[in-house]
Amino acid sequence: SAILLGRVGQNVAVGRVRLLIGEQLVLGGAGQSSPAGGRQKIIALYRARTGDGSYPHFIINSINLKKGLDFMAANDLAGMADFLLEGIAKLARAGVDFGLQKGSGSNYEVVQKRRSKTGDLRFEFDSRVKEGKDGLPALLGPFVQGPPQGRFVYLDVGTYAGQADSCWSRRLKVPLRGITWEVVKQASRGVLETRVPGTGKDGGPTCATVKPFNGWKVSR
Repeated sequence: SAILLGRVGQNVAVGRVRLLIGEQLVLGGAGQSSPAGGRQKIIALYRARTGDGSYPHFIINSINLKKGLDFMAANDLAGMADFLLEGIAKLARAGVDFGLQKGSGSNYEVVQKRRSKTGDLRFEFDSRVKEGKDGLPALLGPFVQGPPQGRFVYLDVGTYAGQADSCWSRRLKVPLRGITWEVVKQASRGVLETRVPGTGKDGGPTCATVKPFNGWKVSR
């Protein structure tokens, strides 16, 4: 993607911008409550062992234990089998959708929907840039949100991404800061890229403003 540089103040094309959402947890939810405490313990143990700050790959699905015990007490093996198969089916459908928000307010759509499994999720979009009042690049386009001094990109999660059966309703804000004119020039030989974590401290999909944010770089 090329950068077409124009006069100061004139809108110019930045080219491609890439968001990489880090390793995902695959979340189920057959029970009434979320086993967040257990997730946090597993994550803490894993990170203590690896020492690299990463997250484990694992799948969680909770079931109604009382209902299962009732089937066992009644010696209802067929009912127990159906109950477990239902839980397995829910586990197979586990995962949460992430999508890139195009537009703002009530006039927007969610595009490039991706379902979390394992590995990174990747989103790309085109943007333009002009000189802001402070002399720094100000990104523009349908994917760019916020005022000139605080531009960002939204990633919608769960029901906000159109996943009606999800237990998650979250939105992730990825800052568009730290992009200098030098970075804009370098992007003529690649794309602007950042990587953010996909899992929050509660073990669910990450949300709110990315903290800490490692900034943007030019990737080939």
